[in-house]
Amino acid sequence: MSALSFWGCPEVYSRHARCRKGRCLSKSSDGDFDSGRESAANRLEGIVRRKKEKIQAYLDEIGMEELENRMQDALKIGAGPTPFAFSQKVSQVGMVEGRPLLIFEMGRLEKEEGGSVESAEEVAERACRLVEAGADALSVRVDEEVTPEGDKDAFMICQACPSVPVFYRDWLLHPVQLVNAKSAGCSGVLGIVASITGPKGTPVMSSFGSALGLDSPVEVVNLAEMKMMADASVPFYCMDIGVSLSVGISGFANDVVRGVLGEMPFGSLSIVGLRDIEKAGSVRAAGADGLYIRKEIVDFYAGDEASLVSHIKSLVDGD
Repeated sequence: MSALSFWGCPEVYSRHARCRKGRCLSKSSDGDFDSGRESAANRLEGIVRRKKEKIQAYLDEIGMEELENRMQDALKIGAGPTPFAFSQKVSQVGMVEGRPLLIFEMGRLEKEEGGSVESAEEVAERACRLVEAGADALSVRVDEEVTPEGDKDAFMICQACPSVPVFYRDWLLHPVQLVNAKSAGCSGVLGIVASITGPKGTPVMSSFGSALGLDSPVEVVNLAEMKMMADASVPFYCMDIGVSLSVGISGFANDVVRGVLGEMPFGSLSIVGLRDIEKAGSVRAAGADGLYIRKEIVDFYAGDEASLVSHIKSLVDGD
């Protein structure tokens, strides 16, 4: 695949503007999107347009030749000595402890004084405290809405926490973003969304991630999307991370999660986002292989990371 050919997939920038089955996507307070609000399509369209412009500016800056070189070099290196670290860790934790993998989302925390934000070094220090407290894995938000130095944040956390796998989380629209994740030292990527990159572009992104040895879960919001991706041999799925399932119907999100997890292909893996830690047990019971503890929860427990990890483990203990 040519380094720039992915832009030729029209679904990357048209599907995001359409609501599916009457349910749109809308942005929540932490920069993600909820399903079920009418203003959603315009908001999602705006963030995807912004991301496309940012990526295009980056491609223009480095030039076609350098882009091709970077992608070819990444493919030559391939999976490396420890490919698919998340998949391996899921199996390890499930077999030894009988519980899902606990993934904690990191991002720069806004300080109360002066409205400044943490440095990359400071967010890496918090990441280390989570690992010391027993976190199985980490995820780092690199989008410019969260940090001015996303790749640096990812690199610093990977360097500071080499004992756990780290996800690189962004809105992922072009394979070069996966190359940057690999260069930062990350073991996987989050942000390949089936409803944005569509039935053609999404498997391309997933396959390219696999070629680099990156776990590359595809985010789906319903059973139809999961089955469409399963037909394209996608092996790893996530839900309720970038696109929320929170709609104004009691129990809707839990029903969707249970329905999708119950129909997943044999051998595939799943991660489900956690917006309320008290629901960790029910998500585990639904069959999720990994629980994704969102940034707003992690931020709330800043300075008391041990309590957060201990409490969630008590809710999902395999005994």
